Amino acid sequence: YGIIICKDGSLKDDDGLYPPEYVTVPLKGAKGLQTLRNISKEISKRSDINIKCSYHVHIGGMNIDRIFLTSLFKLCYKIQDDVFKMFPYYKTDPTGVKEKNYCKKLPNILSHFGVRNFNNYINKSYEDIYTFLSGGLNFDRDHNRRNRINPWGGEKWNIKTRYYWVNFVNPLFGKRDTIEFRLHTPTLNSDKIINWLLMCIAMVKFAENNVKDCISNKKVSFIDVLNIYGTMRKTSYAMFISNRLIAYYNDRVEYFRKDYLDGDFLSTDEMIDDANFAFNISKL
Repeated sequence: YGIIICKDGSLKDDDGLYPPEYVTVPLKGAKGLQTLRNISKEISKRSDINIKCSYHVHIGGMNIDRIFLTSLFKLCYKIQDDVFKMFPYYKTDPTGVKEKNYCKKLPNILSHFGVRNFNNYINKSYEDIYTFLSGGLNFDRDHNRRNRINPWGGEKWNIKTRYYWVNFVNPLFGKRDTIEFRLHTPTLNSDKIINWLLMCIAMVKFAENNVKDCISNKKVSFIDVLNIYGTMRKTSYAMFISNRLIAYYNDRVEYFRKDYLDGDFLSTDEMIDDANFAFNISKL
């Protein structure tokens, strides 16, 4: 199934050992989705999950230029409050749960687009993103995407600015042009895995196809983003995908809202029942 087992240096067990991280080779298309289902089934036989785990998705294959990076960064900042609602409250505030916050919300570092020249705005925003991700370095002849000099050192877990719910570090300092979405809770359930994958792709597609909506002061909701499949393709199946994702999103928001009101900030029952979860769109 193309699984590589790596050391996760960002975590350490109570006995001082580092837990494994399962990484797949690049997957795509129908074969990739089926592989995810197969992996989910096999790993479930051999592995347990707990609150220290998480599920990360890397999306690649798009043209990651200045316009796209600016558009996606601004979009993810706009919708992050919506997105966090579909996860347990500890993802918003991990105090007392984890030693550090691995999925922080993105900061408001980009200025309003207003009536400025588009190219000037994109260039300035890109430089601001670079300075933020590099920990304060200015974008110049020595520090840029061509050189890809990593100011944080060799190990990825030492890169402090990767610990946001969306990790933009790879296209600037890494060897792979991928965007990493880090927010999802621990799961081995293929329904959850694929639904979140489609949601992450929706964010990428929306940023690609709605640049001015993303960078302007226009309000954009996560529901708007999830409608991108039906908007782009305009087929009955594409619209079904968007409607399913919206229904799934609303279902999770309500589930975790109730847990929050009951004072259950960890939502451990959702993890305990992970293997049995199956989303039925007809119930909504």
